[in-house]
Amino acid sequence: MVFFVAIGFIVCSIVLAKELRRKSKDGVFQPTEETITVGHPASVGELATNFILGFILGYKILGLLLLKNSLNVNPQDYIFFRRREIFWQVLFWGRVCRHEVAGKE
Repeated sequence: MVFFVAIGFIVCSIVLAKELRRKSKDGVFQPTEETITVGHPASVGELATNFILGFILGYKILGLLLLKNSLNVNPQDYIFFRRREIFWQVLFWGRVCRHEVAGKE
């Protein structure tokens, strides 16, 4: 069963690549210029977004990994609805932030 799923993804990627090349030759896709700045520190908005997303995802996934009966738990139910491990989350992200701050000094 897994073999056929893998073959399906491979065939789909080949067909998608051919279709995108065809559309590109037809002129559907136009190139755009984009300026990328390297070396600037992250803005407050970027840091806040990364913190919020990392906290929410890490909060759930780290809790799932530390759960005593994690082999008997449905991961989707736990990540979206079940109990939360706030202590471990705060401890983990506190260590990460402290490491980041210490590395910049």
